[in-house]
Amino acid sequence: MPGIKAINSKNLTIRDCKFSGFETDIELENVEGFLSENNEFSRENDPRILLPKIIKGIKGSGLDRSSQKRLYGDMINFLLLGKNGGDRKKEIIKNRILKAVGSKIADYFVQLAAAVSVGLIIKN
Repeated sequence: MPGIKAINSKNLTIRDCKFSGFETDIELENVEGFLSENNEFSRENDPRILLPKIIKGIKGSGLDRSSQKRLYGDMINFLLLGKNGGDRKKEIIKNRILKAVGSKIADYFVQLAAAVSVGLIIKN
């Protein structure tokens, strides 16, 4: 269960929150104008550590190396697009991860995609 879940929303601001004990801290779906200020994420859901968790989960899966590389590539390309990747593309990748690796890794991907799209992770 998420700490905060927003669907089909605009101009949402979450500030001065401390998250602890949730499966996901913030879950966003079709949200425009999201702002996160002065929030403290739980260690297990910190966006900066989600990518290594995803990689570890995919590496430990039954996928062959070629399929792993394709999934990594699709995921990274989506994240590089940030908000411009689109919800439909995110759902396709999420479902591929869900089918190949499981719900926990798919949830990590959704959290990471949300974090990138709202600027919680700065791209160089």
